[in-house]
Amino acid sequence: MQSVVTAGIILLLIAFAVYRRMRAQPVQPQRAVILSAVVVALSAFSLVGANRLTAHPLALVLALPALAMGLGGGFLLMRSIHFWRDEATGALWMKGGVVYLAAWLGTVLLRQIVAYASGAYTTAGSPSPGQHAVDPTLAVLSTDLVIVSMGLWIARAAALVRTYYRAYERADGPALR
Repeated sequence: MQSVVTAGIILLLIAFAVYRRMRAQPVQPQRAVILSAVVVALSAFSLVGANRLTAHPLALVLALPALAMGLGGGFLLMRSIHFWRDEATGALWMKGGVVYLAAWLGTVLLRQIVAYASGAYTTAGSPSPGQHAVDPTLAVLSTDLVIVSMGLWIARAAALVRTYYRAYERADGPALR
């Protein structure tokens, strides 16, 4: 019963996030940078704290390509967001981001599936406290999916800041894309 309630709460939070992404909202570059920094820091601490990144040499080899994939994917996904200037106030607004959110949630879900398949979790869904065989290849993939997710967040913040400052440099009208 507890897992059903937990799943329901998670689904409600995801639905709320999707709803917020669909609404028009002012672009706040400082907020985007702070949120991205918090998510990236928490992700990095989870990798370092559990010694996942240094446990297998392949994880270190694939870390940079995983980050590059996340950055590239993040910049491409940010193109799905519509930006415009409010004619009355001159403020920059944005709407969309469902594609970005879906891609990020997909990487999180895929990471959880891979972590489970690697043996990192017991059948109850909690981290295994005892001796448990963990497939090192799947554990490396799980680690690098966290790094892909970090790249998505970094690209999101960079794209929002770039768009914000480019919009205020323009003097030729309210339409951006």
